[in-house]
Amino acid sequence: MNNRLLLPALLAFVLLTACHRSRSISPPAPAVVAEWRCFDRASFHVVIKKAEILVHDEKRLLRQKGEWAHHQFSFKNSQGETLTAAIELKDESLEVHMASLDPKNSDVVVCTKTYRGDLDDQIYHPRSSYGKITYPPPPGAIQVGMLEADMLRLPWSSQVIDFGCTNSEVGPNIYHYRSDNPRLPELLVTVYKGRVIDLSGGAEEIDPSFPSAPQNPSDSNWIDWLLNLAFRR
Repeated sequence: MNNRLLLPALLAFVLLTACHRSRSISPPAPAVVAEWRCFDRASFHVVIKKAEILVHDEKRLLRQKGEWAHHQFSFKNSQGETLTAAIELKDESLEVHMASLDPKNSDVVVCTKTYRGDLDDQIYHPRSSYGKITYPPPPGAIQVGMLEADMLRLPWSSQVIDFGCTNSEVGPNIYHYRSDNPRLPELLVTVYKGRVIDLSGGAEEIDPSFPSAPQNPSDSNWIDWLLNLAFRR
């Protein structure tokens, strides 16, 4: 092929390839804000995205377009009325008003948060915020009332889990965190229905003066805490 014909042919090939690739790439799925579950029901799971709520209730799926803003999900019905389908409470539980999604169902279902997405208003601390990891977790890293979902995102992992009933998702389950320090026993964390309900062992119980983890790793006291911990060792 002569050079005058080669250049137009190459240009046509590049354009056709680019068009084919642009059609084959599908847009990314909308990110999830968070997920919740009602542990008092056999099957009740809620997923909220920025512009959609999905409620899995027993054998059906209820889906509604709308908006997640100011810790609640709202939408307009066919008459133009604004309805609120779900409200996040102060403890991050979700109150689902089923009548907004199904007029025949007047239930108000309270669910526990089981997953925190990147679009959640309360961003959880990254693993890199905790510095060098030693066992057991320091006091304050795991607290009574803490979400199991947040506990599992910590850089400390449990080597053994005692499942307390046939439904391991509900619990009570006991997480065992070993100890590198001969002065301290392993930390036992009991979780029930998605939240920490009891702590025993570890640094909290044996040595009350043992330095505690800060409530917010971004605080200026975080470096001081790590230095204090290192020198005490």
